[in-house]
Amino acid sequence: MASQGFEYMVDWKKPVSSPSRKRAAQVRYYYGSDEARLVAVVRTKLDEDVREIELARTPPHELKSAHLLGRLRWDGESMVLLEPKRKGSEPISSTAVLKVPLD
Repeated sequence: MASQGFEYMVDWKKPVSSPSRKRAAQVRYYYGSDEARLVAVVRTKLDEDVREIELARTPPHELKSAHLLGRLRWDGESMVLLEPKRKGSEPISSTAVLKVPLD
């Protein structure tokens, strides 16, 4: 059977506002036949200046990327952090947090 090219797009959870509420960030998950991609989408209050920053690429299987879909939060006005899911009470390693500088 020939591989059919397809890609689904899902916005992961609700957008998270920056501390000043001038920007909002959200994780977008693209799932295709060849790969899965996580992208941070940053918008201004009026949906202006939309910016997409790629966070990760994985093989197209939920088990390869599901652990990355965790909590999105702001670190000041110019940095977005994506913290991976925890297993039980296991602490998050600082090297596992995806940091996205915006400026």
